[in-house]
Amino acid sequence: MKDRWLLVLALALLGIGAAGLAFVYTANAWGPALRGPRDGGPYASLGERIYLTGRDASGDAIPRSGLPVSEDFLMMGGGGCASCHGPDGRGGTIGMMQGSVTTPDIRYDALENEGFDEEAIAEAIVDGRDEGGEQLDALMPRWKMSDTEVSAVIEYLKELSDR
Repeated sequence: MKDRWLLVLALALLGIGAAGLAFVYTANAWGPALRGPRDGGPYASLGERIYLTGRDASGDAIPRSGLPVSEDFLMMGGGGCASCHGPDGRGGTIGMMQGSVTTPDIRYDALENEGFDEEAIAEAIVDGRDEGGEQLDALMPRWKMSDTEVSAVIEYLKELSDR
């Protein structure tokens, strides 16, 4: 009889633990979309929202193409630019399973110093090409953004330069 109660208690605790893990996973996966501007969320602009979350004004994930690493596989659940370039845009080294990758500083002033203008930045975001028209690293996703979304991200990169 005592063993039966221990078994019931153990199963109940396992169920509670599984429910807790499911809640945490769901909160992390949907959190950025739920905290957006529609409900007075923390984003000061569309550009900030896209940069941090990879989600559009409606809260939907912005489609992108590229290697699996840039298509949600290792991109922190499909996050935005900040997943690789950091919340401050300064880039850095990201450890991966088989090594690491160094991402560049993408604040507007840093890109401008490298020869990028707004048109070249837009090309990098959408087509994966650098200021000279050469292909960027395959890890860089090719974002399927509207002109308005690209402009919003570029404006946000300018804000990051001022910080």
